[in-house]
Amino acid sequence: MVWFDNMSTTMYYSEGDCSDNGKVETHHSSHRDAMTGEDVKVKMVTRFVDKDKHVFEYYMVNPDGSEFKSMEIVYTRM
Repeated sequence: MVWFDNMSTTMYYSEGDCSDNGKVETHHSSHRDAMTGEDVKVKMVTRFVDKDKHVFEYYMVNPDGSEFKSMEIVYTRM
C-alpha cells in the first residue's frame, strides 16, 4: 500500500496480508513523524464490510507494542 499525507511530502509504503475471506487487509509500516521527526511504527487495517462500505483504521504502535487508534475513515457508497 502507498499512503500520501498532507502533513508531509513523504510517500509512505507498507506491506501486509489479507484475511482468508478477503474481508480484512492489515498493513504494517514505519515512517518519520512529520511533527516530531521521530521514527514511528504504524498498523493500518481496512475492513470490507460490504460492497458499499469500507472502514479504514490507523493505529500508532508504541515502543512497548501497545496500539492507539488515531484515525478511522468510513467509506460509504451513496
